[in-house]
Amino acid sequence: MIGYASLCKAVQSGAIQSPSSLLILNIDTSGVLEMGTWACLRACLGSHVHILALSKGESDRTLETAMAVGVAGLHSPDVDFRRLRESISKILRGEVDFDPGLAERAKEALMGMHDEDTQIGVGGLSIDVKTRTVSRWGKAIPLTPLEFGLLVYLAHTRGRVVSPSELLEAIWGASARKGGAVD
Repeated sequence: MIGYASLCKAVQSGAIQSPSSLLILNIDTSGVLEMGTWACLRACLGSHVHILALSKGESDRTLETAMAVGVAGLHSPDVDFRRLRESISKILRGEVDFDPGLAERAKEALMGMHDEDTQIGVGGLSIDVKTRTVSRWGKAIPLTPLEFGLLVYLAHTRGRVVSPSELLEAIWGASARKGGAVD
């Protein structure tokens, strides 16, 4: 098994060239969480190379990374050969093909399945409304009270467009009709 750093170096040096349009990677191995690795692969192989990711789906961060880099397929490493062949055919036709169970786990990891009153999860972002703290994949992100309020509001309204006047009223308590003045 070749490591991600070694794979990037091999691709950059020209030792590995990509005449094909599919790369199959086990993304449960170390190095997968580094966006620099993915950027290197994309830059060297090009966007025409589709990636079929293999993962047990045990790590939210791994699933979030796979979705962020736009893998074309996601399956368990122990996927049977017939199913793998079907997936490869779909991907080469330009279709996306995910194992339904892993797709659901990835959706949960991205959308966050928390008690919306105290915990909000969006991708790797974790917002604790009770303690007013925010972290991304466990790393704390300091925010001002205004930034925190804006983030919580947008997280609660995700999935729909929020107008500037709605934000002005909800976050600042000001009216767009009065030029942003507080009512």
